[in-house]
Amino acid sequence: MQKCTMIGLMMVLLVLLVPVKIPAQEAGHGSKEKGLEHRHGTELFIGNTHDDGEDGFTVGLGYEYRLNQLLGIGGIVEYAGGDFEDWILAVPFILHPYKGWRFLVAPGVSIPNNDEHDEFLFRVGAAYEFEIGKKWALIPAFNVNFVDNKEVLTFGLGFGYKF
Repeated sequence: MQKCTMIGLMMVLLVLLVPVKIPAQEAGHGSKEKGLEHRHGTELFIGNTHDDGEDGFTVGLGYEYRLNQLLGIGGIVEYAGGDFEDWILAVPFILHPYKGWRFLVAPGVSIPNNDEHDEFLFRVGAAYEFEIGKKWALIPAFNVNFVDNKEVLTFGLGFGYKF
């Protein structure tokens, strides 16, 4: 495997090893922070990736662990087909400033399916979670990936589940 691919896989594994309990929980302060009922969230993303006339159907999986009411950390695995044929692995740091709004920054790696080399990727994005019941959400999202001196747009709809 190429060095960049190994770094990406290590970042995803690091996210999966985030501790499930936080110190306040262990100290007996309760398992629910005020207004924070679910700490874990998963998401299926379906959308499009666009760059300078090229398009590709995009599908991805995401995970988030809410550290507190304001911050979360997670993992993203995404595939962009069509003109791209690329995989993306990233570790998002997520800000939840107000109601359903969320903003993210995510370092990661873009892994092409051809003989090209892996590229470092930096993603910034915005989304809004429309809650459906207590555990489900529809999440329109817009992201910009900075990779290989280009700005690549990814946009679509996520289907989220919180637990």
